[in-house]
Amino acid sequence: MSTSVVTFKARDLPIQAVTIFNDRAQIKRELKTNLPEGRHQLLIENISSSLVRDSIRVDGTGDAQIHEVKFKLEHASAEDIDSPAIEKLVSEKKELEEEKARLADKKNLFQCQLASLNAMSNKFDSSDNKFVFNESTEESIEKFFAFYDKKVIGLKKEMRAIDEPIKDFDGKIDKLTRQIDQLHNKAQVSRNILVTVNISAESDFVFVLTYQVYSAHWSPIYDVRVVTAETAKEKTVLKMDYFAVIRQSTGEEWADAKILLSTAQPCQGGNVPELGTLNTSFLSKPEPVEVARKCVGGGRGGGISVGMGRGGGRCGYGISVGMTASQQVLSTEFEIAEKKTIPSDDSEHKMLITHVTFEPSLLHECVPKKSTNVFLTASVNNKTAEPITIIVREHVPKATDEKIKVKLLQPLVEVPKKEEPARKLSISTPANGCILSAEHNLEWTMKIKEGDKKELTVKWQIDYPGNETLEYNENF
Repeated sequence: MSTSVVTFKARDLPIQAVTIFNDRAQIKRELKTNLPEGRHQLLIENISSSLVRDSIRVDGTGDAQIHEVKFKLEHASAEDIDSPAIEKLVSEKKELEEEKARLADKKNLFQCQLASLNAMSNKFDSSDNKFVFNESTEESIEKFFAFYDKKVIGLKKEMRAIDEPIKDFDGKIDKLTRQIDQLHNKAQVSRNILVTVNISAESDFVFVLTYQVYSAHWSPIYDVRVVTAETAKEKTVLKMDYFAVIRQSTGEEWADAKILLSTAQPCQGGNVPELGTLNTSFLSKPEPVEVARKCVGGGRGGGISVGMGRGGGRCGYGISVGMTASQQVLSTEFEIAEKKTIPSDDSEHKMLITHVTFEPSLLHECVPKKSTNVFLTASVNNKTAEPITIIVREHVPKATDEKIKVKLLQPLVEVPKKEEPARKLSISTPANGCILSAEHNLEWTMKIKEGDKKELTVKWQIDYPGNETLEYNENF
């Protein structure tokens, strides 16, 4: 069976959406074509040089079977190398060179005028006739040198005024030359995607090409202002504007694209880090000492709170749930209201995500010993309409010697029997409560409602001989 090849330029495929992460972006392009019955290869040429190769995905609509999606590197032709980005830079460089040439011509004209004046001045020295000095000669010399001084000073001033913009043009031209060379080096190899499809009947088809690229990211910026009330009827409000600053240098212009900003981190994967078993044992000592029983309260773990590691001391961490734009399973997405065009120039593009207004609590503070200034602090309470379920996992030491006794004081836990599976509301959601896992780790599950705060305290006690020193090792 013969296979036909249909070729497309990646830059000519319209963009459906761009999802920007903190270290990359995901591009969705739409490919529309009419294909007759049979097997075909869709060749998409000149994908971005920042492509993440294992991120390519192609979806289709209609009665089409996608057999294979393959990435290929091929040597680019001269036509492919002269991409729109390169052509734009070459055009800018040409305009700058023309402006520089115009200034250089003007400077050459001034230099010719200066040379003519110097030649006229030198005639006095090169004259073979006997020089006769009289009143007429004196007047002529004074007039000439007055004219000479005035003209030379003016010409040199004009030439200095031209030197600065010429120098500026040289810098800009050098920068454009380097950018063109970089793009030419990248364009020496064409990055293509080959999609093999099988068509059962002729029809119009729509395929969606999805891929990720590096050299793109976004970061949040907050503009927070307190607007005080001017009259008794008005209220003091705190206004917060939430902006996104987007930068990209992927080599592709995102023209008239729907922009989504995601808090997901694809580079970290989707696996929750695992806890091994924290075994506690005696540290060997060279010399024995007097034996005494010691009781340690809190042990190495001490009190912990949500998000805390194994540090000692009792502390709390307030979890307050905030509102989101579009809550996904593992992240939040913000959609920019209007379609935007973001060029590949690595410059900052500032876009408004949302605007919110709060009624703050105001507090005036002063520390006279340090400063006579009075500082105004505004506090607000951010709320959400949805509860969240959180699971906290924390080590509880496991004794490896019968002389070591470990007792969990807080919280109270249910130790599941070996034949009983852990309680779960569904395949992925455990029930509320505390359990000790098979690895002897505490798993604390709770649901936090709107506006609630939770402080979690974990306490455990270890009894062991006073002449011994404990050590902790995490085993998987």
